[in-house]
Amino acid sequence: MELLILEDETPLREFLQKKLENAGHQVSALALGKEALELVEKKDFDVAILDISLPDMSGIDVLKKITSLQNSTECIMLTGYASVESAIEAMKLGAYDYLEKPAKLKEIQLVIEKAYEKVLMNRELATVRQERKRSHESVKMVGKSPKIMRLRKLMQKIALAPSPVLIEGESGTGKEVIAREIHRLAFPQGAPFISVDCATLQETLFENELFGHAKGAYTGADSRHIGLVELANGGTLFVDEVGELELGLQKKFLRFLETGEYRPLGDSKTRKVEVRVIAATNRVLKKAVEEGKFREDLYYRLNVVRIEVPPLRERKEDIPLLVEHFLKLYPSPTGKAKSFDPKVLQLFQSYPWPGNIRELRNVVERALILSNEERITLDDIPPFEKEDREEISPTLSPPTPSGFPTLAAMEKNHIQKALEIHSGNKTEAAKALGISLRSLYRKLEKYGLG
Repeated sequence: MELLILEDETPLREFLQKKLENAGHQVSALALGKEALELVEKKDFDVAILDISLPDMSGIDVLKKITSLQNSTECIMLTGYASVESAIEAMKLGAYDYLEKPAKLKEIQLVIEKAYEKVLMNRELATVRQERKRSHESVKMVGKSPKIMRLRKLMQKIALAPSPVLIEGESGTGKEVIAREIHRLAFPQGAPFISVDCATLQETLFENELFGHAKGAYTGADSRHIGLVELANGGTLFVDEVGELELGLQKKFLRFLETGEYRPLGDSKTRKVEVRVIAATNRVLKKAVEEGKFREDLYYRLNVVRIEVPPLRERKEDIPLLVEHFLKLYPSPTGKAKSFDPKVLQLFQSYPWPGNIRELRNVVERALILSNEERITLDDIPPFEKEDREEISPTLSPPTPSGFPTLAAMEKNHIQKALEIHSGNKTEAAKALGISLRSLYRKLEKYGLG
């Protein structure tokens, strides 16, 4: 915790600084209001302890300055008996609390901890608000192909039902975009949309992230942590890569799914929330059930409504619309409007896109950066795409099925190139490919690239 102490009485200031630093906090201790005004301009604090009566100005002036900066600092005012009215005024101006001198150390520490809990809660709520304000354009579902039109009709039907939704599809097909679209249809007035990626968290961390923890739940748990299910209350919890969820957690997740109840780590109290769960996976969960890697009861609970997202190679008529969308989404570095040469669009429609929409988006964004002219030509397409172009369609005419390498060969080639570009760094290669590290390891084993 970053603490600011503004106190002109040297013994008290040094005492507080020593005790709070011994408790593991980062403390800046000052005697003059002018010094504090300069410091808060340069540095953010979690909690500030401000003496109202200072030699050069009132602590209330410092409070006003901190408030004007619109940061998340909570201020605690220290006051003598004669300045209690000023402390009440400070509360009206946004101070968290005030303490009357001489205050006991335990009392000061308790108020600091409560103020810090409010800081953490406000930050987490700010994250939720940012999710609500996230641009609709950036998550827009684009396309007019028959498969996308059918998908839209299905989404409109299921949006208002509280039942869980399972979205299955290859990596990069836009599963989160669909989840956000369902959420937007279900909550037109706005509600939290909170996402969690099962592939990036270990079992212990996942439970802590999902359900939160009570203060003192484990060493270092100095304050209560609000879990994602609580942040999603009244809205949608998007559980991405649910197929990667450890078996040990699947039972707890199933219980939450069925009851809406959960228990934070280290807490004896069971809590309940109203949350719509949308889960997504790039695995075939039914097969994972047969292999004993996914609980059958959880599968059937999630599979109330199932959505299959088509890969881009099965909706190629949408590629020009997607390209146009990405051109608007990623403005040219030069500020000039750009367009693609028809031959490039023809190439795009002849390529099988093993990375799906994510790969197309990356190619468009890179072409915008690399091209010097307003018209983007074949020469502006990244080198690895050129190689695939020559292999797939040297005449730029729509190829026959026999003219394509197999999808597995394309995927293997794609993974090899990602590893080459990132000098064998699997973590960076997985990020570039838009898949989880676990998924990459599975593919490396599948293609004998270990």
